[in-house]
Amino acid sequence: MRQVYSPFPKKTHLPLVGLLTFPLLEAPDKVSNRTIGTPMDLKIPDMSCGHCTAAIQKAVMASDPSARLAFDLSSRSVNIETSLSLESVQGVLEREGYASEHLTR
Repeated sequence: MRQVYSPFPKKTHLPLVGLLTFPLLEAPDKVSNRTIGTPMDLKIPDMSCGHCTAAIQKAVMASDPSARLAFDLSSRSVNIETSLSLESVQGVLEREGYASEHLTR
């Protein structure tokens, strides 16, 4: 029988069970300390396609990852629930190249 060299004495190998576990993270929509402001409706005249909505969503989510956006391409409007102020959201959209107008309910 052939002997295998090991730098460790016998029976000192550590089990790997438990070393590679990670804590479960909650999905962003289930975080309990989520702060959402009042919903705001914005008209975005230059929003005409899915690429536009994706760019707008990406820009707003970069500033507030917990924001929720609902787009209506036919009326070129978006409903945004965010903790950001109206001025902040409009600034984000302006930097992305989309002018916006606040729609009052």
